[in-house]
Amino acid sequence: MRTSYQSLLTTAGFVDVEARNETVEYRATQLRWIAAGERHEAALRAAIGDEAYEQGRRESEAALRAIEDGLLVRYRYSATR
Repeated sequence: MRTSYQSLLTTAGFVDVEARNETVEYRATQLRWIAAGERHEAALRAAIGDEAYEQGRRESEAALRAIEDGLLVRYRYSATR
């Protein structure tokens, strides 16, 4: 991006802009999604099919690797207008 989210929010008229890094929590969520997918693999495959199950698993594992490599972060923004 050419500018930050804080700058975009400020330009849009928001004040009291705060950013909170939620990457640690997001990583924990990815780990729980992966574990739940493994626990319920048979039921998920039956419900959504093998292809969708495999795609979801690959995407979750790729997100986890990106987080661990420092390539993916998650921030939560709050602001007042």
